[in-house]
Amino acid sequence: MTLSDRFALQPTFDAPVVEGEDAVLTFEVAIEDAGGEVATDQVSVTVTAVETEEEEGGSSSGGGGCTLGQPGAPDPTLPAIAIVALLWILRRKGKESI
Repeated sequence: MTLSDRFALQPTFDAPVVEGEDAVLTFEVAIEDAGGEVATDQVSVTVTAVETEEEEGGSSSGGGGCTLGQPGAPDPTLPAIAIVALLWILRRKGKESI
């Protein structure tokens, strides 16, 4: 699975077709500062299963897309993760100074 733009605040991707049960996709976000310190966090997205042709009584159109966040609205997840990662890095550097 590939995100549309790894630097975007609201990256998108094409969700896989899921039949039977919902699937949870987990993405890991990594942030590196100028000193090479790295912090990571994870975000999970649930992809809802589609009905099969037998369940619908017709044909299935295939997969759909997924956007992290509401279209047109800023997604607070990535900036929040970035702030937590930055605080973690600063705290870690402060402990190294002691």
